[in-house]
Order: sequence, then structure tokens, then C-alpha cells
Amino acid sequence: NGTPVLDYVTASASGGGTSIGVANYNAALTVSNSTLSAAEASGYNAGLMTTFGGTIRAINTTMTASGGAIAVGLRTHNGNHTVANVTLSASGAPESYGVFSGWRFAAPIVNVHQSRVSGATHSIFSVGGTIKVGGSQLTGTAGVNNQGSVLCALSYNENYSPLSPACEANWNASGPVSSRRGR
Repeated sequence: NGTPVLDYVTASASGGGTSIGVANYNAALTVSNSTLSAAEASGYNAGLMTTFGGTIRAINTTMTASGGAIAVGLRTHNGNHTVANVTLSASGAPESYGVFSGWRFAAPIVNVHQSRVSGATHSIFSVGGTIKVGGSQLTGTAGVNNQGSVLCALSYNENYSPLSPACEANWNASGPVSSRRGR
């Protein structure tokens, strides 16, 4: 609870069954100019995990997770969250997600602005609620399940190819040819 501020903080966790760099339980957490990481737990690793209605505001920060069975850069169960100029990445696990959002009937909102998000399983994955991505790079596909949704605007993949509003690659972003008719 409360309104903690992490500024120029390095938080890391490793080993055991579960490792979480920073866990937020119902606080209005602000993170800036920081590095949050988790690695090498045998089961679950998360750079930052938030639940019980907490909110996250992060800028100029890196959230990473690696190893174990599941790795997640940012895990949100519920609440409203905004990240800007943030690196969210997960790797080295059979399941890895840059952002994994939602839980059963929870419907969090995650806004990602001018950031880099990567995960081998999915860069972003919504089980419930919406992940909105603007002006960002997604390395890895976007995914949804149950009541989840994703929305991209002016974003691109690891090859700098533009993504559709559904965060999918391989679409024509140039608009209709008919609007360029000569006279």
C-alpha cells in the first residue's frame, strides 16, 4: 500500500523456486531510472509483478527476467499501468513474455509508450483487460486469451516492419492507393 517511489534503484532476485525483482501489492508505485530483474529461479521469474489493484508508473527503466520455467518482464494481475521509454524483456525460459497481463476475470489496462518489449513466447500477452502499445518495438508476437485484447498504434517489430492495430506484422500501413489519384 501507499505511494512508493523507486528512483535510480537496482533491484534483483535470483534462485529458489520463484524470483521477483520488485513485487507491488496494491500500491501506486512510481519507478524511474531503475533496473529490476529476476533470474534463475527454477519456476517463475519476473522483473516486476503487481497485484491486488496496485498501479505502476515507470519511465526510463529496465525490467528483465530470465531462466526457469516461466520468465516475464512485467506481470500485471489487475489495476492500471503506464510505462514509457522502458525495456521489458524475458528470455531463457520455455515460456517468456515481455508483458503478461490479466488474471481470470481481472481486466487491467497496460499502456506502453516509446518502449522496447521482447519475449520468445509472446512480446505482449493479455489474458484479461487491454495492453495498448504506442510508438514501441515488439520483438515476438502479440497474444491474447480469454477476455484479453491488444492494441498497437505506430509500433513496429524487430525488423522495423509496422504492426497492425491488432499488433500483427505483415500488413499494408500505407493506406488506400485510391486516395492518391492523379487529375
